Amino acid sequence: MNKVVIFGGLGNQMFQFALAIAMDSIGKPTKISVNDYILHEHYQGFELIKAFDIPICFDDRFRVIYVSKFLRPLLVHSKLNWFKKIAKNVFRFSDKIYYEKDEFCFDEQVYQLDNCYLIGGWKSTLYFDSHKSLIQEVFNFKKPVDDVNLSISRKIQSCNSVAVHIRRGNYSDPSQNQNRVLLDETDYYKNAFQYINEHVSNPVFYIFSDDPEWVRTNIKGDNVFYVSHNTGANSYLDMYLMSICKHFIIANSSFSWWPAWLSKNENKIVVSPDTWEAKCPNRTVYPEGWKVVPVSSQDIEFIEV
Repeated sequence: MNKVVIFGGLGNQMFQFALAIAMDSIGKPTKISVNDYILHEHYQGFELIKAFDIPICFDDRFRVIYVSKFLRPLLVHSKLNWFKKIAKNVFRFSDKIYYEKDEFCFDEQVYQLDNCYLIGGWKSTLYFDSHKSLIQEVFNFKKPVDDVNLSISRKIQSCNSVAVHIRRGNYSDPSQNQNRVLLDETDYYKNAFQYINEHVSNPVFYIFSDDPEWVRTNIKGDNVFYVSHNTGANSYLDMYLMSICKHFIIANSSFSWWPAWLSKNENKIVVSPDTWEAKCPNRTVYPEGWKVVPVSSQDIEFIEV
């Protein structure tokens, strides 16, 4: 039995869970391990069961749920080093550990593994492209029930909507992401908007960002709408709204990669940056058919769509 370790934000969790689905589908029984969330803070925590109605086969499920519910605040925030050392021993990995060699490159050896903890991002589409229909069915978002999101979803589906994701947040902090490319400091979005305008009739751009103030100041147009109300535990609803758009301008982020990949619009246009990280080529992170736009440094102060 293999176990895929789940960590990071929702988009990363989806890549990891997709690998588990793919391995299970080829006869390699696989569970997921969420023990990492017991000792560390990761964005909004374990989000898969919050965003989707999916059956989860946990590794040591009862132990994880019990500690998450009653002891996790102590484990995460405790200043008692001895307490954390005991906890780490309780939740240590007991099987072999296989670390991903390259986050953006397909590793065929993974399919030969048994009784391993698999630790990595698993961002190559080659891991799960052949299981796309199944994964699209599994990643079926829980639909919003509030009036604001329902209203926006109806508008999105009634026009040539284009989801635009602009990730700044921790990307703009060099101390946290030295290898990340901050796309808003390049000509990527300017060229992406131009490409969509040339290939989509009457596009309507829905802007999603973790820095709404920045996008309202720097990206303007009569056909631009800003979506900024889904925060904290409801952030996954932004991913849902993006997924029902007809076309996409994604960031170098799994949070917008997944809505574009999950979209069932056969005529969708997906514009993506040719650089995900400064020191790492994309390799197989993008499926065939996506429009990959070169990223070059340029001081862009304002974009008129």
